[in-house]
Amino acid sequence: MTRWIRPRPLQFFLVSALFIFFSSNPTLAATDTDSLGADGSAILTWEPPTTKVNGQQLTDLEGYKIYYGVTPDIYSWVIDVGDVNTYEVIELDEDVTYYFAITAYNVFGESQASPQVSKFIEPVDVVDPSVEPDAVPGVAILLSPNTAISGVSPTFKWIPAEGAEIYSISVKGPDGTWVLGESFYASDTGCGNGEARCSLTFPDIYIELSDVPLTFPDVFFTDGDYEWWIVAENSFGAGSHSEGMAFSVYSETVVDEPVVDEVVVTEPPGQTTLISPNGEVTHTPTYTWSAVDGATTYSLSVQSSSGAWVVNESFYSSDVGCDNGEATCSATVNITLGADDYTWWAVAKNDYGAGMHSKPMQFTVSVQ
Repeated sequence: MTRWIRPRPLQFFLVSALFIFFSSNPTLAATDTDSLGADGSAILTWEPPTTKVNGQQLTDLEGYKIYYGVTPDIYSWVIDVGDVNTYEVIELDEDVTYYFAITAYNVFGESQASPQVSKFIEPVDVVDPSVEPDAVPGVAILLSPNTAISGVSPTFKWIPAEGAEIYSISVKGPDGTWVLGESFYASDTGCGNGEARCSLTFPDIYIELSDVPLTFPDVFFTDGDYEWWIVAENSFGAGSHSEGMAFSVYSETVVDEPVVDEVVVTEPPGQTTLISPNGEVTHTPTYTWSAVDGATTYSLSVQSSSGAWVVNESFYSSDVGCDNGEATCSATVNITLGADDYTWWAVAKNDYGAGMHSKPMQFTVSVQ
């Protein structure tokens, strides 16, 4: 940076003194330090002068100079910023107070300095990446039920949340009341040792767990529409609620004697849940979503920010690794994506048709 040489005394034709302006009283604002170790900065904004010292209207202003330093009224650096009215001074040391003043200039010389203002550059907390932070669990991803089911003993399935020790399940009934709110150890849901899927069947679970009182009614889920959620917990607290998932219950028809042939219910698969990509990714991302019971194929669609469909592919369940009870499916498409923002969907299908499209998920491919 250039050292400042104190300007010569003013002449009558020099630009009149100006003032640094920050919406009200003189103040400075620092940019956010989003990344570790980022240098601080200060944003200066000012009102331009309108007249010369002799009272004539100013029409030949050429620009401004910002003077600053770490001692009041002593400026170690100067920046010629040209004819602008705001400027961000960057690469300021943390935990240091900086002092700023500004002058205007034209072809004849330089004005007096504005009143001085100051800004303390806050230190940035640096996190040691080698230290494992204490953290609550992540978010569980619900799998099923997510469609119409028969009977009164549904099985709830979800993808485990990292770091979870306990799962709390909540179900809201047809009339809006909470019909279930219970907590279970991860081991009791079948995913306490790294398994890919957790599950609970009601009311059977109350019979299996000896430490849970048998207070659950014999008939629990009556006909109607329901919605359910999961929250993962550990010793540090509870994570975020999963997204809600809806399902409905209908009674199986009881036929009087003589017994007729069994009626087989056939329907398309349920709705899948997207897992990744959902942030900044490479040009050839791997797409991962939850497996759906009864699905034999999956269709994958990706749309660019302009609305163009850049991926439209279909896969057999066996080709995406989820045809033998696995919890997730994944596929890498041989299409290189350009730098852009994208939205993607997946839909499960079988011989009886296609299920509902998944909820959309966004990701970004950045310039390499």
